[in-house]
This record gives sequence, structure tokens and C-alpha cells, in this order.
Amino acid sequence: MQMQSLLLSAALASILGGCAAQTAQQPSQRALADCGSLGSDQTVATLYSPGKLTSVQPTYRQEFVARAIQPRYVSGASLYVSAEPGLTRAYLQRALTCHAASTASVHPSDPLRAAGVASITVSEAGAAMRISIQGTDRASGKAIWQRARTLHEQPGQVSVEQLSAAPVQPRF
Repeated sequence: MQMQSLLLSAALASILGGCAAQTAQQPSQRALADCGSLGSDQTVATLYSPGKLTSVQPTYRQEFVARAIQPRYVSGASLYVSAEPGLTRAYLQRALTCHAASTASVHPSDPLRAAGVASITVSEAGAAMRISIQGTDRASGKAIWQRARTLHEQPGQVSVEQLSAAPVQPRF
């Protein structure tokens, strides 16, 4: 009798746990379903255009191994963009989350395309917005930081014009 009761409670717990997992996933799936009409990829492409990012900084995580052993490593990056009229923290958070969930690539150095992106957080930092992208482990954090740095260091638009050409003198 005790064995049947134990089996029955284990089965009930697994059924309830499965239902809880499904209901926990549904709001996020519903939230991402509305991304198509948002135009998030265009917003992110504009954000990644030359000169839009004012600065980027690595973010660090410290592991506690022992009292004297606490290694620190790069866990992601913080990207700073000047606040613009109409660009709110909530909209930017949603646009970046939708872009991360999509498969579209808007820039070769997109930090949201690094493997292992764990979280994206947008916050206000004075007259700028801080976009914090965290990785799941050391490798993903380093990849996010490298992509963010490359994105920030991209050259602006350069045009080259030839003003004149000197005649070529044959040499003998």
C-alpha cells in the first residue's frame, strides 16, 4: 500500500510539473509571437550603424572556488547608445529580445549572434541607454565582448575621390 501511494504521488508530481513547465513557457512564446510586426531587425540595424554606439565595455563575473581562489573572467559586454527621441528602454528591450530570438543577421559582428547569449538587459545610464548582454560561460562571454568591440570599432563611411592624375613617365 505504501509503494502504491509513493508511485501515485510521483506520477502526480510529474504531471503537475509538466503542466507548470508548459504554462511557464507560454507567456514567453506569446510575447515572441508579436515580434513580426515590431520591426526589430530594422531597429537593431540602425543601432549597429557606424557612430551609433558611444562606447562598449566588457562585463565580468567572479567565481568563488575557495577563499583565496576567485577567478574573474569576461562574461559579456555593455553597449552604450545615446538616448534618442522616441526610443524608450522598454521598446529597445523588446526589439533586442525579438532580434535575438530571430535568425536574421543584420551585421557580421552582431553580439546577439554569438553562441550562448543568456540575457539581454536595457537600462538607463544618464543620457545614454546601456545594453548589457551576458553569456552562459567563459567562451560565450568572450565571443560577445569581441563582437561588441569589433562592432564599436567599425569605421564610418569613407569616400575616396581622385582629384588628378600625373602622367606616367617611362623610365629607361
